[in-house]
Amino acid sequence: MMILPELRLAFVHIYKTGGTSLTQLLAPHTWPRFRMPETRMSGPGFQGTWHFKGQQHARFNHPNAGFPPGQRDHMDEYRFLAVVRDPYTWSHSVYKEFFSTDYGDNNGSNFLFGQVKPNRTLEDFHAFARAFKPGHKEMYGLDTQSAFLEGIPSEQLHLIRFENYDAEVRRVLPELGVEVDELPHSLDRGDSKRIEAEALRSNRGHVEFCNEFYAEDFENFGYEMVDASKLG
Repeated sequence: MMILPELRLAFVHIYKTGGTSLTQLLAPHTWPRFRMPETRMSGPGFQGTWHFKGQQHARFNHPNAGFPPGQRDHMDEYRFLAVVRDPYTWSHSVYKEFFSTDYGDNNGSNFLFGQVKPNRTLEDFHAFARAFKPGHKEMYGLDTQSAFLEGIPSEQLHLIRFENYDAEVRRVLPELGVEVDELPHSLDRGDSKRIEAEALRSNRGHVEFCNEFYAEDFENFGYEMVDASKLG
């Protein structure tokens, strides 16, 4: 989470929603006590150096790295910013980033998934997420986007939709006191992944999984569910 006290603004960085670009835009507005002692604007893991306690993807109510206790007295003065994404494509991106490849991790969801589902298919991810979510919500990919925002009053929450990222960043950030000149796209990985993700809207298994697993995201963020019964 990024804390910008002068603007009374906090950015809750949900993974796989384009938050790296926002990190670069918001970084100049952070204060030293709410970021790491040594900050960077590039290189692996640079994003975390600008986040409170170095936790890039902390939920609002995280017990250690969530919204800082010292700012709770000013909670009603803060605005909260997050980028959200269509659950069908978000789930695919989470799978590709955190589950599809063995990174050689010795702990966390990637390692556990590889032990339980060595073939690492998308269908394997669906089964793994259903089975392990009850006891492992803290693992990447085993909870909803909504879980990051629990505890934030709806009237203080400002959402940017990933699907209309550029236009909404340029509209929302100035409203929050952050001017936008050039919008960076440092992690744009091209069209092939997007095309693959969009094709999964016709995959009954993926649609059924997302409709069940991310039901609260569809409801909270206004994304439309595909009717799985109409798919082959």
